[in-house]
Amino acid sequence: MTDAAKLYRLGASADFFISSAAAITEDGHIHGVDASGTRLCGWVGGARELVIVAGTNKLVKDDAEAQERIERFQLKLESARCRVAYKNVSRLA
Repeated sequence: MTDAAKLYRLGASADFFISSAAAITEDGHIHGVDASGTRLCGWVGGARELVIVAGTNKLVKDDAEAQERIERFQLKLESARCRVAYKNVSRLA
């Protein structure tokens, strides 16, 4: 295993993983945007505890509004971040 892979695994198995959300629905569905996939391990169980930090601007009525918010705001922000960090853009899969 390479050093990079060891560091990735160590980070994914942290006691706490702090992240943000693109949108949170009234019934508690948390939506995220992440082009590189680095958040995914922490979100789906790599970390013992997941802490989501989000402002009231992230609250939406339902999954359809979450998708709309992602397409209207978050995707543009994530794409701009990816252009700088990875020389690439985000897109909806």
